[in-house]
Amino acid sequence: MKRQTMVGGVLLFGFCVAAVVLWRSRLPQTPSGERPPSPPATQTPLPGLTVEGVEGLVFQQEGRKTWELFADRITLDKTQTQATAENIRKAIYYGADGRPLFWLSAPTLRYDATQGVVTVEGGIRVQAQLPRGQRLTATADIAVWRERDRALEAWRVQGRASDTQFLVQRVRYVPDRGVLAGGGGVTVIRPSLQLTCPAVRANLPRRYYLADPPVRVTLFAGLAPVTLRPVAQQPPPSKPPAEPKQQRVHLETNKPVILKGDELIAQDVVITEEGEDYKVTAQRAVYNRATEQVQVEGGARFEDPETVATAPRAQIDARRRIAVFFGPVEVTIKPRKATEPSKAGSNPASNPPTQKEGTTAQKQRESFRERLRQRGGRLTCDRAEYYYRDRRVVATGNVQFEQQGRYKGRADKLIYLTRDEILTLEGNIVVDELTKGHRFQCPRAVINLQTDEAQFDPPVKVAFIVTEEEDKGKEQSPPKPQETPP
Repeated sequence: MKRQTMVGGVLLFGFCVAAVVLWRSRLPQTPSGERPPSPPATQTPLPGLTVEGVEGLVFQQEGRKTWELFADRITLDKTQTQATAENIRKAIYYGADGRPLFWLSAPTLRYDATQGVVTVEGGIRVQAQLPRGQRLTATADIAVWRERDRALEAWRVQGRASDTQFLVQRVRYVPDRGVLAGGGGVTVIRPSLQLTCPAVRANLPRRYYLADPPVRVTLFAGLAPVTLRPVAQQPPPSKPPAEPKQQRVHLETNKPVILKGDELIAQDVVITEEGEDYKVTAQRAVYNRATEQVQVEGGARFEDPETVATAPRAQIDARRRIAVFFGPVEVTIKPRKATEPSKAGSNPASNPPTQKEGTTAQKQRESFRERLRQRGGRLTCDRAEYYYRDRRVVATGNVQFEQQGRYKGRADKLIYLTRDEILTLEGNIVVDELTKGHRFQCPRAVINLQTDEAQFDPPVKVAFIVTEEEDKGKEQSPPKPQETPP
């Protein structure tokens, strides 16, 4: 075979490596225990033509520059069916516009024309120029280009693009169709995110990627993420400030995850956080990598031991640190369950409280916070915004709240500061006491749940329902029997 045969093989191999490079910048895989196959058996080439000190050897295809090779030695056998390149310092691949797309280095490259196989092994290093001025670097243990199948296979690939790292155990890429399949596990690591799944399928021309389930996404945060807490939740005990700890938020689904362009689409997503007892479920979530926004459609549900919140649609803006829930939004505060019996040695019957202690306990039980915690409550509105950096909840649009059988009210706007436990109601506030029929009205009210203090802006209107009772008079005691004189 002529020298052009060797050139064509090298070109095909280079094209495959370029495909791997482009794919790596998208979705990679995690190494598993699978071992790469042994390199294809080749005959020991008979000494033939040897060229040493290759500097800038240019290969052309269809009149354009495709490869430029820098290597210590290239050897062709006598039949010119096998070739070996040693110590490839740099092999540069050029695109149609003449710009270098990627370059690689490796200790050894072997080409077998009889089998149509190009094998590169050893410490393979690849660098590529990506859009937006980014650069990709990657390594692999072994890569094989199969000319008859026109497919590239690579094992144990790992690399980095900007702030993204990836690990791939096994890759098969068909460049003519732009189809890629990765198996053996996939892991993508970013400073604040890690994605793992068993396998990935991709169509590179369409920028379409499908991650096979189960898919697990872990989010890392420098500070503990703030969760929506009920209005009446007991504030955490004060502690000396500690160094921020990295928290992990997990997103899991048992359905395929689609990555199309800048959008990641997942269904039936469950969100949890290590060290916390809340759970968020969503029927459909769409994450846009460019805007860093998450659109939740088809219903979202937040639940912790004390609260359940539901909304048909939600949007989370990671840049502005805002979560917006579109109504009807419903928040239910669960009634607190009966407390467990006291521990041994602290039986209340054996140690009855003093009058002062009993009065204090009664006052605590009757505080607004405790009444709400024990009996629960319900809040509905058209829109709710949660500023989780400021720990502030804002509910607007037909805000209504009630405690079944006791209170029912409405307002134009509700603001709750979760850190300070301060509740503010604004605009046309009306509160009805259902047991006796009393009504309270004012334009603005501020309630401090920690101190149980309240401030009401004038004009304040209070309507009491007074029940009249008939005056039956005082009952006269029967006359005492007269004593009989002796």
